[in-house]
Parts: sequence; C-alpha cells; structure tokens
Amino acid sequence: MQKVAIIGAGNMGGAVALGLNRSAKEISLTVTTAHSSTLQKYSDLGINTAKDNVSAAKDADTVILGVKPWLVQSVLEEIKHCLSGKVLLSMAAGIPSSQMAEWLSGTGFTAAVIAGLTKK
Repeated sequence: MQKVAIIGAGNMGGAVALGLNRSAKEISLTVTTAHSSTLQKYSDLGINTAKDNVSAAKDADTVILGVKPWLVQSVLEEIKHCLSGKVLLSMAAGIPSSQMAEWLSGTGFTAAVIAGLTKK
C-alpha cells in the first residue's frame, strides 16, 4: 500500500487530502498540521493525523508539502534526513525546485526538475 504524507493540511494541503481520501482508497494517507482542531477534522474522516512532521515523512513513500512558502525551508530542514528514496512534491508558490534542491543538498535526496516549468 502506497503511503502519502501531507505536511501542512491547511487550505491547499487539506483540499488534496480530502480529494485523495475520496478517490484513492488504496493509499494510506497521513496529514500534519499545528492545529489540533484541524487534525480532529481529518481524524473524524478516517484520515491518519500527526503533529510530528518527521514521523509522518519517515513513514511515507510520498511527501507532499502543503505549507506556506515562507515555511518550506524550515520544514525541509526538519524532515530532510528522512527523504532519501521518497517522492517529494511541493505546492508552495514561488519556491523553485532548484531552490529546494539547494536546501536539500548534501542529504542524499535526489531532486528532479521537469524542464519547461520554470521561467528563464
């Protein structure tokens, strides 16, 4: 079973979580957020929840960053030691994959950039 962790279950991350929960029953989904009331909302829907980003990322095959752009670097710093061999997706506007690759350099994590999606 594919395991997916969504780090940051606010508006965007939450929408992805709800969509995956409805349509992709074959995955194990975990969401994290700093707010207990938000975690309860997802737990009530049968979605796994955690306040700990590291444990959620460590247990996942795919990690989706749904945090605000100004939080991406600190969240990556927090979870980077457990990203090797995983798929990392980010929904953060304005943070190019090249910047994320720089923040993750030296960790063993390999970043792939899809050509043509960034401005030159």
